[in-house]
Amino acid sequence: MKLAIEPLSKFRKTQIASKFFLSNIKKKFELNQNCSLSSHYLPFYDVALFATTNKSIYKKPFILRLDGIYIDKLNTIRNSDLENKKIFRSIENSSGVIFNSKYSKKIVEKFHKKIDKPNVVISNGIDQSIFKPEGENLRNELRIDKDEIVLITCAYWRRHKRLKETIIFFKKLVETRNEKLKLIIVGSKNEDYNNDKNIIFSGIVKNGDLPKWYRTADFYIHLSWIEANSNSQCEAISCGLPILCSNNGGNYESVKELNVGVVSECDEQFNFEMVDLYNPPEPNYKTLLKDFDNLIKKKNQFRLSKSLNKISLDNVAEDYLKFIKNVYENIIK
Repeated sequence: MKLAIEPLSKFRKTQIASKFFLSNIKKKFELNQNCSLSSHYLPFYDVALFATTNKSIYKKPFILRLDGIYIDKLNTIRNSDLENKKIFRSIENSSGVIFNSKYSKKIVEKFHKKIDKPNVVISNGIDQSIFKPEGENLRNELRIDKDEIVLITCAYWRRHKRLKETIIFFKKLVETRNEKLKLIIVGSKNEDYNNDKNIIFSGIVKNGDLPKWYRTADFYIHLSWIEANSNSQCEAISCGLPILCSNNGGNYESVKELNVGVVSECDEQFNFEMVDLYNPPEPNYKTLLKDFDNLIKKKNQFRLSKSLNKISLDNVAEDYLKFIKNVYENIIK
């Protein structure tokens, strides 16, 4: 089977997470003797794997990898209805669909229809030869004392990521707990919070340097609102960090299934409808404070989780190839 995978553009400074994930999984496919790779710009492939929408130039079968749809009712960045029509049309023309979370499948079926072709839910995969608990950290370099508890989060400053609310929550922790606390935000600085001595901004970090930032921390905090499946959260899990995450979207699925942290019921239940995505509600900080206390008490239990192979990029790549191969074999029968 000759497989084509949507490439990562060399002309864009930023890439959506789904394309970045496909570029990582492509490296694993290249090592598989049962699969050869080709460009989808040339007609010499059997089946293609695309992120979100159909990129076919030729009338060849393709598999879609989906991480949800557009649900911003105010069309702040893009027109949700127009973008979703592209996705739904691509689903209809595809030979199969891979969802990155149960949430992704549910939201697609709510706004489109029940998927009546081969489909599967496969979580994001992380290269656990790189993202692992063992290795160097930055505690000495950042002059973090041994008795300090370090929290970390990783996200762009986009409103639905709720970095502002994460900082508010952290400050409430500092006010109410006896321990010395630090918060690391992996990403660009925000001048509004730059003078807080307990908050460290990493600035832009190369992917290869991310593990030592994660290993600097004791806990990973992810309060993003209605997100399909965070790559950074999976990276933190692979680095051995117990997780505190919010209860909507798909992020909580891996935390529950892998038993690696606490899912906080800090938000009202999402009803799978259009929302004002970039004006997220404040989480219930009282609930978060209680759940953080629970996270501290059970941290050793979460760190001892033995089921992390589910999000290993090696295993995820095998699951992808198995699904794609089955779909392709049914096509050529």
